Amino acid sequence: MSANGNKWIDRVIVIICVVSFGSWLVGLAGSPLFHPDRHAPPRSGDQDPAELALAQAYWNRYPDVSGHSYFGENGVLGTNGARTHYLLHGKAEGRRWGPGPTEEIRSGEVLPSFTDRCNEEKTGRPNR
Repeated sequence: MSANGNKWIDRVIVIICVVSFGSWLVGLAGSPLFHPDRHAPPRSGDQDPAELALAQAYWNRYPDVSGHSYFGENGVLGTNGARTHYLLHGKAEGRRWGPGPTEEIRSGEVLPSFTDRCNEEKTGRPNR
């Protein structure tokens, strides 16, 4: 009787493992890993020129983020990708958000500050 009881318990354990693994696979198939466009937040920041300028400054400063398929310039998140990367990863990594100390934002573009423009005119090359 105990040998038959052990076979029954073994079969139940195998069935539970197979069902658990199958449901894990179903969840994995619907994850952002396979369908990142379905799970991305809307690209609402693409219309805001100030947000675009801030994102462009971040991407210019960090080319590894700029080329990223999720957070980059052509990534799924659009302009929101730069800020999202900064909040999720960049701040903890010590990266800087927004224009640098020698940059200013005017009309949606990041421009060198006045002193950098003067130095560039004198030397013929950017002060960066």
